[in-house]
Amino acid sequence: MDFIEGLPKSGGSDVILVIVDRFTKVAHFFAISNHYAANGVAQVFFDNIYKLHRVGTQLHLSTSYHPQTDGQTERVNRCLETYLRCLCFQQPRKWKRCLTAAEWWYNTNHHTALKMSPFQALYRAQNLMKQYADRNRSERSFEVGDLVYLKLQPYRQTSIALRRNLKLSSKYYGPYKPSAKGAVVHSQPPTLTEEGEVQIAPAAVLARRTLQRHGRDVEQALIQWKNLDTADATWEDGSAMQAQFLEFGVQS
Repeated sequence: MDFIEGLPKSGGSDVILVIVDRFTKVAHFFAISNHYAANGVAQVFFDNIYKLHRVGTQLHLSTSYHPQTDGQTERVNRCLETYLRCLCFQQPRKWKRCLTAAEWWYNTNHHTALKMSPFQALYRAQNLMKQYADRNRSERSFEVGDLVYLKLQPYRQTSIALRRNLKLSSKYYGPYKPSAKGAVVHSQPPTLTEEGEVQIAPAAVLARRTLQRHGRDVEQALIQWKNLDTADATWEDGSAMQAQFLEFGVQS
């Protein structure tokens, strides 16, 4: 980790925070203000580096008189300064716009120590980590009587009422006990769609309530679903239920 200072103001920033992974040589560049503090730099690191690499840090201070203690980052600094100088020498206050391109340029160039680009080293390392993790994984098979969950694809299923936000809707329902491999035990045999998915339809209205939404009254019903337990009952808008299940009346 190092800082390139003394730059002209560009979009409110005049310092570049340089972070280099010691193993893969992947570099990241961030434009910050020269009024930075330790907690601000730590937040940048957490928001942009830790979530990608989950790497830790060790404090190892260096000075301009002994750059060999952090020679790797010093070398990256020179490469970055050269790149920005070539692009921005006529408009030096626009260096911030070129920072993303500079990071891509550096990480996709051949590295003599790696014998490949930093990006290639990074993704090769990820593949090795996956292979190592897969050693502790095994295929799972379920026997009759085991409890399993039923997975529904939120964008493809038509079994339950559509949610307003499909990305946050439930994917797994159950648990159920298979009667045989490829089947699920129910009090009644479940109805399947043409795609072979379990058709879950409303069975009864357990309760009703009225909510205020954007200044308007919204009628909702607590729906008991077929093939699901009472604990899996959900509150649904009456208008949405009427639109999706025309044959099922939810209005009082």
